[in-house]
Amino acid sequence: MKALYQRLCVLTCLALPIVTLAQDYEPKFSLTGKARGVYFADRYSSPGDSVTSPRSNSGHVMADLGMRLRPNPSTEVLAMVRVRNDYGGFWGSGVTFDLRQLQVKGLIQDRVRYTLGDVDYALTPFTFHRPGPLMAGILPTGMKQLQQNLAGYDAFITGNNTWRQQGGVVEFRTEFARGPRYADHSAFAFRQRAGYSGQATESWAFGGRTLWTLNDPYTLVAPLAKVGLNYVGIQELAGTSAATDLYSNHVLTVDATLSFQKEWGLMAEVGTSSTQWVSGDQDADYMVDVKWVRYPKRSALSLRYTEVGPDFYSPTAQTTPNISGLAPAAFTRIGNSKSVREWTYLDLFRESNLYRYRWNSNLGSDNNTYLILDPKGLATPNRRRVTADYSVIGPLGILWKLEGVWAQEIRGQGTDVLTQFSRVDVDVRWPLNSGHGFELRMLLRDQRAWRTKVGDDVPNTSYRLPWRSWSAKAFMNSDRTFSVEAGLLTLGHGGFAYDIIRNAENTVLDIRGGERSHQEVLPNLCVNYASSEQSTLTLGWLGSYVKTLDANYSIQNLYVLYAINF
Repeated sequence: MKALYQRLCVLTCLALPIVTLAQDYEPKFSLTGKARGVYFADRYSSPGDSVTSPRSNSGHVMADLGMRLRPNPSTEVLAMVRVRNDYGGFWGSGVTFDLRQLQVKGLIQDRVRYTLGDVDYALTPFTFHRPGPLMAGILPTGMKQLQQNLAGYDAFITGNNTWRQQGGVVEFRTEFARGPRYADHSAFAFRQRAGYSGQATESWAFGGRTLWTLNDPYTLVAPLAKVGLNYVGIQELAGTSAATDLYSNHVLTVDATLSFQKEWGLMAEVGTSSTQWVSGDQDADYMVDVKWVRYPKRSALSLRYTEVGPDFYSPTAQTTPNISGLAPAAFTRIGNSKSVREWTYLDLFRESNLYRYRWNSNLGSDNNTYLILDPKGLATPNRRRVTADYSVIGPLGILWKLEGVWAQEIRGQGTDVLTQFSRVDVDVRWPLNSGHGFELRMLLRDQRAWRTKVGDDVPNTSYRLPWRSWSAKAFMNSDRTFSVEAGLLTLGHGGFAYDIIRNAENTVLDIRGGERSHQEVLPNLCVNYASSEQSTLTLGWLGSYVKTLDANYSIQNLYVLYAINF
């Protein structure tokens, strides 16, 4: 027995270094990335159109290969290369190679983290924030998956409202023996536009955030208190071109949070912006945002007041997600007169070139007819708004959510009478446990804009944007790897509305009004196989039935999509 005990002790002593080595070991080289294969078979039809080719096919296989190197414990290098082959590119003639991301991360003295190269970055909704894709919150699951794996992924939409930028970020924490508990600091410098032989002016963005946690975040007595200071500046650099009157924009805000466990919360942000335009004009304005949240049993209630001045310009937060005026790649010209087809929501699922990859410093006349209350997100200027939100888990596990928004212009556009806005959302979700599982969802959204008592010389604005979303998803086996989903999305806008035409300095040049009408119905049916959380195979059918004042057509699409993250 004593000999056996001695042998066990020896084996344990020998095994301890091996266990320690296994815990501390990190490979110096590893692979990460995403692979995708997709094929579309499109069919176009329109009454009386005998010219447009009725069928179109496209597809590709793509792999983003990320090589992660760790030359030492405090440094990491990530290089991601995209290899893509479009179907029809025979013997490699259709193969392209691109560098998708190059990044260096490091740690200095176990205190300061830095990131150089391609960086995904975000701050608050009023300073540095990328608005999400149109209707991202109401899409049926099948359509959402298509958008995320195709156009959203290619356009660097991370889901965290980050912009993909090139430059550097430094982060560190300061801890205190007395007073505040700690403070987190972040600073960045991003190159927005490169100077080119004196023809373009070099432009950089710089700023950061310092967030102070004032008390113990784990206390059960007092509410958690945080205060943050945020700054974003965009500056053209003197001497990089012949221009002498340089553009600059500065946004400074203070935000605070009070929250007590899961009972209530209070969030607020106030700030200002100042802009110097190339013409010499200067604009400065303010913003205020206050939100109160309460958490009754199995429910949540929130009230929010937001006011953004007419001349509050924050390009890194107000740039619209999509580019208007571009023609889609599929069936670009339609009809017997070969008119250029305007993109619809079907195109936003598939084409990343319809999304903005970087912010637009000169916001200009960037009108978006799909959104009228807040086309530039929560930071849309010239808005005074009140939002109420209530959600509850009712009988049978049904989640009910109701949100109402009322807004008004602060300064009239072309008339002293202010435009009113409203939006009402009703969202119902019902997860069922019958069989292997079943999910139902319905979302109804009503959006409106109107003016009253405008007089005979100015037409009354009366504009509606009704959206509807229905979906049902059933799991076919016990481990939920196979599922079938049916969805229907209907959207539209119609009525009399105005377009504000601005120059590069955001000065209003003209206000043009006219009747609009757009209706789009998108049914979707798909079968999914998920071999893991990172791998999905989808066979689906997606339709788009469009009716406008000038066109009436449909595009039906059969698609196969395989995506894997590794």
